[in-house]
Amino acid sequence: MSFPVTGIVPREETQSNSFMSKNPLYDGRGIIIGVLDTGIDPGAAGLQVTTEGKPKLIDIIDCSGSGDVDMSKKVIFPSPVDADADSSSPPSSTLVGLTGRNILLPTTVTNPTNEYRLGIKAAFELWPENLVSRVKKERAKATKTFQSAQELAAQQKLEQFHLTHKPKEGKYESEIQEQLTNINDEIEMLKLAYKDYNDVGPIYDCVVYHDGSCWQALVDTSETGDLTNCTPITDYHVNRQFKCSDPQSMMNYSVNIFDEGSILSINVDAGAHGSHVAGICAGYHPDREDLNGVAPGAQVISLKIGDSRLGSMESGPALTRAMIEAKRLGCDVINMSYGEACCVANQGRFIDLAKELVEKYNIIFVASAGNNGPALSTVGCPGGTTNALISVGAFVSPNMMVTEYSMRELSNPEGCNYTWSSVGPAEDGGNGVDLVAPGGAICSIPNWCLSKNQLMNGTSMSGPNCAGCVALLCSGLKQKNISYTATRVKSALYNSAKNLDSLSCMVQGYGLVQVSDCFDFLCNESEHASADVRFDVTVNRRLKPSGIYLRSAEEVGQKQTFSVSVKPNLRESDDVSFEAQTERVEFEIRVNLSVKAGNTKIGAAQHNTVANCDFVSCPDHCLLMSAGRGFTIEVDPTALGAGVHFARLFGHDSQNAERGFIFDLPICIIIPCTRVPQNRIDFGQMNFAPSEYKRFFLNVPMGATFMDVTLKDERQPGGEDNTERLLCLHTIQLLPHTPYRDAEKKCFTNVKAGQTVVTSIAVQGGVVAELCIGRYWSTIGLTELSFDVEFRGVEIVRCGGGVLETQGSNKILLSSRIRNETVEPKGTLDKWQTPVRPASFKIVPCGSRDTLSSGKKVYRLELTYSFKQEEEGDVTIIAKGLQGFLYESVFEHQFFFLYNKNKKRLGLGDCWPEKVKCEKGDISCLFCVMHEDLGMLEKMQSMVVYVERDLKSAISLGMYMTHGDCMGGGKKFGKYNLALGSSCAVFVGVDSVLKGLPKGVESGDKLLGKLSIEDKGSSFSGDGLKPGGYEIVLVAPPAEKKAEVKKKPLVKEAKDERTNWEKMEEETKVARLDKLDKLIGVDKESLEKFGGVFEKLKEEYGEEELKLLCIQLKMLDGRKREDRGDRLGEIVDLCDKIVGMIDQGVLAAWFGVKHDTTDGEEVKEDKEMKERRGMVIDCLGRKIVAVMEQKGERGEENFEAALKELKKWDKVAGNDKMAVVELKILEKKGLWGSMLQLVKRLGNGESTKGGVQELGEGELLKIGGECFGRLRWENLVVNAGSVKIMAEPAAFALF
Repeated sequence: MSFPVTGIVPREETQSNSFMSKNPLYDGRGIIIGVLDTGIDPGAAGLQVTTEGKPKLIDIIDCSGSGDVDMSKKVIFPSPVDADADSSSPPSSTLVGLTGRNILLPTTVTNPTNEYRLGIKAAFELWPENLVSRVKKERAKATKTFQSAQELAAQQKLEQFHLTHKPKEGKYESEIQEQLTNINDEIEMLKLAYKDYNDVGPIYDCVVYHDGSCWQALVDTSETGDLTNCTPITDYHVNRQFKCSDPQSMMNYSVNIFDEGSILSINVDAGAHGSHVAGICAGYHPDREDLNGVAPGAQVISLKIGDSRLGSMESGPALTRAMIEAKRLGCDVINMSYGEACCVANQGRFIDLAKELVEKYNIIFVASAGNNGPALSTVGCPGGTTNALISVGAFVSPNMMVTEYSMRELSNPEGCNYTWSSVGPAEDGGNGVDLVAPGGAICSIPNWCLSKNQLMNGTSMSGPNCAGCVALLCSGLKQKNISYTATRVKSALYNSAKNLDSLSCMVQGYGLVQVSDCFDFLCNESEHASADVRFDVTVNRRLKPSGIYLRSAEEVGQKQTFSVSVKPNLRESDDVSFEAQTERVEFEIRVNLSVKAGNTKIGAAQHNTVANCDFVSCPDHCLLMSAGRGFTIEVDPTALGAGVHFARLFGHDSQNAERGFIFDLPICIIIPCTRVPQNRIDFGQMNFAPSEYKRFFLNVPMGATFMDVTLKDERQPGGEDNTERLLCLHTIQLLPHTPYRDAEKKCFTNVKAGQTVVTSIAVQGGVVAELCIGRYWSTIGLTELSFDVEFRGVEIVRCGGGVLETQGSNKILLSSRIRNETVEPKGTLDKWQTPVRPASFKIVPCGSRDTLSSGKKVYRLELTYSFKQEEEGDVTIIAKGLQGFLYESVFEHQFFFLYNKNKKRLGLGDCWPEKVKCEKGDISCLFCVMHEDLGMLEKMQSMVVYVERDLKSAISLGMYMTHGDCMGGGKKFGKYNLALGSSCAVFVGVDSVLKGLPKGVESGDKLLGKLSIEDKGSSFSGDGLKPGGYEIVLVAPPAEKKAEVKKKPLVKEAKDERTNWEKMEEETKVARLDKLDKLIGVDKESLEKFGGVFEKLKEEYGEEELKLLCIQLKMLDGRKREDRGDRLGEIVDLCDKIVGMIDQGVLAAWFGVKHDTTDGEEVKEDKEMKERRGMVIDCLGRKIVAVMEQKGERGEENFEAALKELKKWDKVAGNDKMAVVELKILEKKGLWGSMLQLVKRLGNGESTKGGVQELGEGELLKIGGECFGRLRWENLVVNAGSVKIMAEPAAFALF
């Protein structure tokens, strides 16, 4: 039996197979397809060459920026010899990467300037999530092997200790006990190291240099630093070079280098999606024709818009850059299998750029309609909501059912749409779906998937199938020397599409793509110059909708007249040449107008188009000139039955009827099941054929807040057919300026024979709701369902907009307009928002990648916010007015990063922010907004963002029956039977909330939560209450001022005998020394500033001023100073000098007795003594550290002497301020396990602030790594080094 290969990559359905059989050279050659997607693997099967042997992938561009590497660090290598240095010292022969690895460059490197740029990139930040998951699992196996061996060795070490050492009288000597404690610490810390093991993945050193002709890059994917056998690579388009990261990942990468070497873009895909899409468009397998894409001769450009940092979600700058690159690289066709729900059609920054590509540069833009059906008006943006684009729905043919899905029998012998394929019309009445094409394929995927091909389905697959068909058409037209425009091709596609009787107009648009028929149409159209004229058809109502779409009961209850405007666009409006103006003068078309209608009734399986339409009337003719014309049409829906009624107004050139329609206007009318709202609707029992779904439109009564939909499978349990049936229930209401996703409910349910399912769905009273119920497209066998809808809910008549007052009671009025309801109001607050204004802002011009096709520069507003996290927890950054908008946004971009104090990136977000786990401490938020208009950005420079946190425990609000009960804490509301037509009041008290606000809540902060009204327990089925409840917010009031309690002074103040001048002199001195202390830094400029001020103060206060000397010591002992190692002797001497100036005998005598804490003189002296004792401890601690780092004969002697002195004043162990000293002591004794225990105790090092040496998170990770090395836990050494790199990056990440 032969294998049915025609369904692998479907081509027969669209005539592309037969077209290429007749025209083998019209296979897409000469056409460039831009694929806006997750990126394409250049090593994927079928994506190497075209049918002519040309490179398949012309270029690979990461438009998202997720692969960007900051290469701003410059080094000269070999470094020049310092003229003042010892002439015997050779120049540096080692290039050190930002990971700290020594880099060995290839011997073939040519670099005339010897300047290299260095960068660093973590592989797990580059790779898609499922690849990271696979690699982590594989690496975990190796880690487990190490762990088992190390744990065994540690236990053996403990056993050996007990064999060697025996306690005396149950105790060990102190040194032996230290060893035992250390071994136990090793065992404990080894377990903890693996419990907390954080595999941050491979971290690559990156090197960029200019070889005299172009920029070159080296990426150390081996993590060894040895690049001697590595071949440098340059921008992909130059030599089309790509490399495999490593055998484990099998991730291929290429590079591009931008902005004079300052940015290295590492191109990897963010998912398998893009390679699959490219394979459908244009894959070519020389030895396997059955696997070929639709246009195997076409070339492809990968324009990655899926941001790896966002889990492959598209982002604003990626979309804008993709538009720029598509124009720059000369794309003929674009495919975009991405999209989101939007709140308004044909508007937004990206939409403007996409329209420019199509209308000005004649690039044919194909986009998926979306996978959000089967309800009406679920098309995504940009495909389904942008008139300039071709929106494609997903069709599944019988061939596909057999080959791709291995179905035992066909669910529909004629083919059908996928259940989830989005359906029109758009919210403004536009088509929504223009065409359908096969929505599945077994096709190319990236090598890192460890497979050549894979089945994927979706409108993501129907889009590239259609784009491949367009490439065939353009290829043929070019080779026949027939000029064409995007407008001409779109018109031909729509006029030649095959209408599928089994699909409605809203599902299929104009029909299934037919390549041969379309090509014939285009060849005939070549005679008509006006075929390139684009007609903009709008209805003269608010926002200029693209169609007539009537859904509300009021709209369909009366006859209406609509004014329609038709505007021909001959050329770009700014073209005022004599030729263009003459063409406008001469333009005239005599248009015949007609209306054709399709009618969808309840249960109707067929959606036939008929010539006569009795609910729309229009003029017969219209003489159209270049300025456009308007005319009126009348729509009378009053006699229409329940269901969907669809019609199109067509305009035909009366003198060239064979051209088909030259413009059209969709008209969609929704008639609810009952024109008068009913509280309950019983639809009875209905039969559902395989892949069939039925639409019902519900006139939702005012006062309803939710509805219960009850479905019952009427098959008898235990009968012949007891298999489960996969059903889809989808409801949607269209609300003004609201994406459909915010007012929909969709669920897929497997139902058994006799099973009843009740689903509660939130609704908006007075707005028509669609209820779509159907069989999943692949489910076979008949299904009998009975179902009904019952509206329920209690309406909140007044609630102050959901904002609770902090004083008094908050009265809420409830009304039951549907039925008797038992109410039991409950309210909780579970979120907390803090408003934050930017601490700083700047506006900078973006790089070359962001210069628009028009030549305009794009600017970036960078806002910096700071806030304190009282404890570790999740944070969400809310930027109201920006977030929630992508394609319809007026800005090119919005993006933010969250960082800790060490510049470690904690998380990021865009227009749909998610929770970011933040550690305790100071957090910075860097927010970026981009636009070409500086004025727009300047308006945003003081934008407030909200830091949202989850409350540890939800706060319950008190609900009371009366105002008096609320104010006095009386009887709670409880349950109440609210009769139909009646109302009641509920009083919400917040006094108890204000007394227990979370730590950190300040005036102006918001506490947010939900309010539920209905009694859940009183319902026998469904949720019993409105899903999601009602949003409420409490604004925190100003903090209550606590009355000051005057206490009698416990200390008798000492009399100050100083003159005012002496007091002022002392205050000035203290202020000067404090200022000097703050000047301490590690860079050259800071040191110079400090030195200048220090010398002046030393001259004024003398060399014996203790505080001044302590500040000098702190400066010399700066841990990050590069020359600290050369100053150890100077540090030791200064420590001895300070300690020698303090009479320790006097100190000992003072602290050896108790003092009167009420005597002012003694209290003052005690303060001075404590300060001097602190100086002694600090100096001795610093001396110990410096002595241990010194290399000298008397190092041991000096160490013991300093430690002995220190222990007179401080026990050292357990004092985090002396942690560095304790670590040095443990290091000297070789107690590596105990060192690790101490490192664990110190955490992120916050407790070491103000001590002998502040230890940051990175420093502690380094110490931990060194301990692992001493214990020969080499894999943990490597991991600790990687974690340290990620914990303390040198700079903030690039936007």
